[in-house]
Amino acid sequence: MFTQVRDYLIAGFAVAALVGSIGWRVTSLELEAEKSGRAADKASYEAAQQMAKAKALEEKQKLEKEYNDKAKKADADYDTLLAKYSAAVVHYKANQSPALRVDLPGSSNPAEGADRTGRGSELSEGLFVRMADAQVCAVNTARLQSAREWALSISTDKTKENPR
Repeated sequence: MFTQVRDYLIAGFAVAALVGSIGWRVTSLELEAEKSGRAADKASYEAAQQMAKAKALEEKQKLEKEYNDKAKKADADYDTLLAKYSAAVVHYKANQSPALRVDLPGSSNPAEGADRTGRGSELSEGLFVRMADAQVCAVNTARLQSAREWALSISTDKTKENPR
């Protein structure tokens, strides 16, 4: 009887060892599958990150080109406006009466008029502007107007991209 129990015990241990080794093998295979899945996930994340970086860089370069083109257009507009305003200054100077064509000195205090009111006599005939000041105004007005148009064009682009 002892031999029979011993045979059952040996058979039981053999079955237990077989079940244990099969369980270990299944667990080992699951672990390998999990590791390979994680490696594949990591590779796909890295590939997606690279694609996102490439897309962002492409978009950045596109916007930089667009803004550079708009800046060049603003510079061209400035040149056009400066020519227009400079021509207006020349026209202004040409249309002044001969008595007013003198470029005024740096002082902005007018001479006292003949009527002794404290007002200069030139105020009754018109407003005097030094030609150098008129040219500075033409340059500044042209630059500011072209800068404003450029800023509005960029602002309009941003509004189109991100409507609220």
